[in-house]
Amino acid sequence: MDIFSEIFSRSDFAYDIRFYFLALFIGVLLYVLFPGKDRRSIQKIRKLARQQLEVTPDEFFAIRSDRDGKEYISKGFDFAGVYIIHNRTKHKYYVGQGTNVMDRISQHLMGHGNGDVYADYVYGDRFAISALALENSGFKTLDDLERYTIMTYKAYEKGYNRTRGNGV
Repeated sequence: MDIFSEIFSRSDFAYDIRFYFLALFIGVLLYVLFPGKDRRSIQKIRKLARQQLEVTPDEFFAIRSDRDGKEYISKGFDFAGVYIIHNRTKHKYYVGQGTNVMDRISQHLMGHGNGDVYADYVYGDRFAISALALENSGFKTLDDLERYTIMTYKAYEKGYNRTRGNGV
């Protein structure tokens, strides 16, 4: 204990310690009170995703087709946005975008998209699918919405995405 009291009794060292703790405190406070653009965008994506229905591939195809196997969802229902394909077995995500999201999801599940997603789907991994519409999302472009959704789900670092989004 004598060492600590001797160190803290030196005024120049005590001043340095107080200064660094004050700077750290102010930095943390600013981070919490004024989140950066990336953090705000990630929070926005998470809020949008919580409001969306998540379906299995079987449920998706049931929604997509009527009893006769004809296309049920009209172009009016198909929308511009991003889709999130979650491999629940491996806890990996794939995020993509499209002007006709329902068509893009169908393509992935029929082998005309990301090959790794399709392979895991065919081999029996459990998947969940959700989609976020660009309209009323707060994002100006599909590229921005996709980029921040990939960032939110770490789909590039730990998932199936091979890029951080279009244009990046």
